[in-house]
Amino acid sequence: MTSEENGVMNPLKFYWIRPEFQRIVVVYKDGQTAWFDPAWYRKTFPNMCFISKLDLNCGLVKVWLCNMTLAKLLKTEPSRENYVRWVNPNVLEEITDL
Repeated sequence: MTSEENGVMNPLKFYWIRPEFQRIVVVYKDGQTAWFDPAWYRKTFPNMCFISKLDLNCGLVKVWLCNMTLAKLLKTEPSRENYVRWVNPNVLEEITDL
């Protein structure tokens, strides 16, 4: 059940992959899966993170890849969906030192 369905709005927060996970599987909006290497993303795209409300759907949460460059693109609905991924919430940790 999403926050909109149960009447509670979770705020968007910033997350990254817990350090004990070297690679994780992400699910794209079309159902395709891929390996995601957090170290490569951090090296290639500085300040990369996920933003999410942590709304569960079939055991996964919807996240958006984000950094300062992508933040501008995420403001428009059509382009925002290009950066959606679904991940296991257990691999995420909140970033609190922004």
